[in-house]
Amino acid sequence: MATIIIRNLPDRITEDRLRELFGGEGLVKEIDIRDDPNPNTADRQAILTLEMSAYEAEQLAKRYHGMVIDGHDVRIAVTHFMG
Repeated sequence: MATIIIRNLPDRITEDRLRELFGGEGLVKEIDIRDDPNPNTADRQAILTLEMSAYEAEQLAKRYHGMVIDGHDVRIAVTHFMG
């Protein structure tokens, strides 16, 4: 399993839209959409848990980083949890 974080999402993004965009890259197990914790921005972000290796998630992040979703250039990164 791997987790990616997608930042600078449009306000009206839905889980269904994210599954549509990233479902072909690997099975989306969980999606958590939330407001950016930084009070100086109005960005939305999503944390996606995907059924893929960390390497595959890194490749996905490189491929889709900067893509435009409803006029927003999104930033995608893989999160690495210590455990």
